[in-house]
Parts: sequence; C-alpha cells; structure tokens
Amino acid sequence: MVTGKCSASLVIDVGLPRSGTTTLTDFLRTLGYEAIHYDTNHSDLTLMESFVAGEDSKSSFFRDGLWQEEGVAFADWPYFAIACSLLAAKPVDVDARFILVERELTDWANSLRTIFCTYDACTDSKVPWFYGPGAVQAQKLCKTQKHEMCRSTAENNLRWQDMVPKFQAVATQHYKRVKKCFAAHPDLLLEVRLEDSDRHRAELIHDFLHCSGKVEPMKESPGHTV
Repeated sequence: MVTGKCSASLVIDVGLPRSGTTTLTDFLRTLGYEAIHYDTNHSDLTLMESFVAGEDSKSSFFRDGLWQEEGVAFADWPYFAIACSLLAAKPVDVDARFILVERELTDWANSLRTIFCTYDACTDSKVPWFYGPGAVQAQKLCKTQKHEMCRSTAENNLRWQDMVPKFQAVATQHYKRVKKCFAAHPDLLLEVRLEDSDRHRAELIHDFLHCSGKVEPMKESPGHTV
C-alpha cells in the first residue's frame, strides 16, 4: 500500500516516551501517514500483559487488527512497551517498519519527571509495570511529597536524582532488548539519535520508509518541551 508519499504501509515508533515522540508523530503526518500519538484505545495494561503472555482472546488487535491498518503510524504507548512481541506477531506480507529513537540517558531520565509532575503517571498502573522500581518510588512520592519531587529542575532536585539511575537502567535495557529482537531483521528497524540534527533525522526516516519528494527537516512541535 502506498501512502501520500511513502511505500511502507505501517510505521511503529518503539522509542521511549520523552524521546521526541510528538515531533516524530507530526513529521510522519507530513509524509502522508495518519499518525497516532499515545493510542488510548489499546493502552490498557491488561491488553499489553495478555499480548506479551500470548493470550490471544484479550489482545486480538495486536495480533490481527493492527496489521490490517494501512497508511497509519503509531508512537508512544503501548507500542514501545511491547516492541519485541509486535515484531513476533507481524505477518510476513505486511510492510511494517519500526523506528527506535534513542536519547542520551541522563537527559531522558530527567525529562521523564514530566510524566509524574505534569501528566498522570502518578496513578497509572502501567507505568511501574514498564519502568520498574524507579516508577514505584516516584508513585509513592506522588502521594506524600509530590511538591518536593517536582520543585526546581529535575537536574537540581535531589529526590528525583535518587531515581535517575533506576530509570537509566530501564532505558539501557530497552534499547538493548529492541536491538536484539531485530538483529535478524535489520531492514525493519531504523535507529535514530534524538541529538542528531533535524535535517539528518528527517533524511534517515524519509529514506527508510521509501518516501518520495523533497525532504523537509523535522521541527519540534510548538508548545511541547522534550
């Protein structure tokens, strides 16, 4: 199936949140995709758990419905959290491509504080499921000392800095796990660094998805801080 500009029928961003997911979503729209950032229809924890566990009855979308989508791109939850299971479920005849955006670990871990201090991660059960001990600790602080955890900058907040190594470990494990899963399918995964220039990232993605036309630089989404 050919979208407005690209031949890849389905695009899945398996990079972590706080790694330019909104900017990537906006860029994919310029390439003709119907790009969805944070798929709330399929982000329930029980759906992800059943899919990873191989229980088809609760996760039919990930095993069947997803692969029937054409000209669509997904980023953020739930896709990054089930990346390897998605690859295993992908039908051979579906031209789906995956993008892994990596970010410098300390910058990423400090940016992650936003999901607790600005968004709803304080009460979201899937957050500790994926992010582990650091998220458990953060959710506990949300109940009694959220102001202390969220004051000043993340870099200068001692309570947050105590959790940074735990989150860094999660990111490191995620990057390694995804690369290992795709080792036998290198043509399906594009690795991109968030720190690369807007022009370079755009060119890599444009070529990877077999898009036609002029390459426009990626632009940070207005009003959105990475």
